[in-house]
Amino acid sequence: MSLIVLRYVVRNDGPGAWISNLPAFAFDLNALLRWSGGSVVFYLVVPLLVCCSLKLSPSDLGWNLRGLKSHALVYLWCFLPMMVLIFLVLHRPDFQATYPFYSSPGSFLSPHK
Repeated sequence: MSLIVLRYVVRNDGPGAWISNLPAFAFDLNALLRWSGGSVVFYLVVPLLVCCSLKLSPSDLGWNLRGLKSHALVYLWCFLPMMVLIFLVLHRPDFQATYPFYSSPGSFLSPHK
């Protein structure tokens, strides 16, 4: 259910586009704020509410930091190759056309330009 709401109400291209009422200069930022806020709500808050309503502890579902130190080296070894790959494609035009998701970070600070 959370994924359906996230897809069709929170995202910009679904019927949820009616939520956007910020000025045009902030539309890009508004879409990203709705996407990130909706993701936090529907991937974190809703599951925690369901967990609490079933009288379960989040750690019963695997949400804990136990073992983080012992696995830190594995996480680092997974992270480093990805950073190398990203660095290698960073200046490619197709990569720059996609990332960053927010194309004009300064526009919401100075909308009259």
